[in-house]
Formats: sequence, structure tokens, C-alpha cells
Amino acid sequence: MARKTEKSIWENEAGLAILDDKRAAVKGRMTFNCFNTSLKDGRVTCTQGFKLGKAEDGTMLDFAVLKGSCASACKECPKYDTQDEKPGKIAIT
Repeated sequence: MARKTEKSIWENEAGLAILDDKRAAVKGRMTFNCFNTSLKDGRVTCTQGFKLGKAEDGTMLDFAVLKGSCASACKECPKYDTQDEKPGKIAIT
């Protein structure tokens, strides 16, 4: 029996286009747009120390961020940084 090979999300162009569309439909703040985010091992953290998700370590899944979710900490965050509303980037460590 052949073993199924799992594709990385970054290799799935159609899937990435769908995520782009989902983000485009979001109104208001998105964790994706904040320059204070960092990505490690598929989890997104806040470099300013705010808890993003319900996980014990305060992180969010990268997929949730990619589809336009906004952590409750980001909604009212005084340090939310979009670099003058330019599209966000997640720092990959």
C-alpha cells in the first residue's frame, strides 16, 4: 500500500488563494497584519508578550492566522503594529 505524502500548506497554491480571499473579506484587525507576530513550528506568538490563543502557551495555529482570525488580545492591543497599514508579515524563526 502506497503511503500518502502530506503537502505543505505553502505548496498548495489553490489553498493559499482561498486563504487570501478569506482574509480579504475580514473587516477590522487581523493577527495576520500585526508586525509583532512570530511563527515557530506552526504556532504564532506575540513578540510583545500578549496571549493570542487558548493554548496553554498563549499561541495560535498558523492556519487560523492565515485565514484571517484575530486573537482577542489583538482587538484592543495598544501595541498593534501594521506599519502604517501595509500588509502584515509573520516573522519566521
